[in-house]
Parts: sequence; C-alpha cells; structure tokens
Amino acid sequence: MRLYSLIGYRQLWSVRSMLIGLSAAMTWAISLQPEPSVRAWQPVSLDFAAAYAQTVTNEEVRSYAEAVLSMENNRIEAYTQISDILTSAGFDVTEYRLSCPNAPSLTDVPRRVRSRVQPILVDYCNAAREIVETSGLTVDRFNDITTAHRNDSDLTERIQLEIAAIRQP
Repeated sequence: MRLYSLIGYRQLWSVRSMLIGLSAAMTWAISLQPEPSVRAWQPVSLDFAAAYAQTVTNEEVRSYAEAVLSMENNRIEAYTQISDILTSAGFDVTEYRLSCPNAPSLTDVPRRVRSRVQPILVDYCNAAREIVETSGLTVDRFNDITTAHRNDSDLTERIQLEIAAIRQP
C-alpha cells in the first residue's frame, strides 16, 4: 500500500517535507529503537560540529530538552505498537531501521506487515515534527543541535543537565 493511499496526497507532501527536515541526524531523539546510540553517526567535519555546538544558546538547549522529553511517550507508544505487530508476525523489531527518514518506504520491513507499521511511524513522525516546532525550534535547528551534540560532550552534558532540571519537581 502506498503512503499516499494511507494518508492522502496533500499530507504526503507534508510528510515528505518533514522527513527531509527530520533527517538521520535526528535519529537519536526520534528513533524508535529502545536505547538510541548517541554517537551512531559522525558528520564529515568534527571540528565544524564542535565549533557549531558552541553557538547553541541556553534557551535552545532548554527548548531541545523539552522537545526530546515531550517526544518520549509518543516514541515508546509507537515502538511498542510496531514491536507488537512485528513480533506477532514472527519478526524481531530490532532488525529493522524504524526512523522518520525511512517512513515513506520501509523497504526492509516485511511487506505483509508494512501497511500496518507505516501509519504508526508516519503518525509518530508528524507528532515529533509538531513537538519540535512547538518547543520553539525549527526542525532544521533541532537536527543541527542533534548532530552537534553527538560530537560535543560539553553540549551533550548541557542537554542532559537540562533534561534533569526539567524532570525535577
């Protein structure tokens, strides 16, 4: 079943635009894997990433942390639903790349379950985009911060401290 038949042609373009913005750099925050790898991807220039990370303001760190926390429940719910579908069909969810950039095709997901997995992933990706935008960041800026923190331990620590501060009552 094609994506546009699941969600409509107009929504397909919205999803495609979002998928471009929510690139592989965002996998840490929106991946459906239970324990995302913080250093799974390295940009071409680590010096550039480190320099760029220094330009992330405290307000952006706060917005980023809020977005990541806001996405978490949706991520867990989507992961659980998809895991249940794959497991009931005899597949191991950890063998498939379930991320927003892959949502339109999911070519590695078995065809017989793809039509049930795809709408869950697309809904999650749309919700993630809305959360990021509501947090005060653009999707591109969120992705930039995600890329930068993977290569900058100081920025990662700032984000982790902000997440801890937000979680405290």
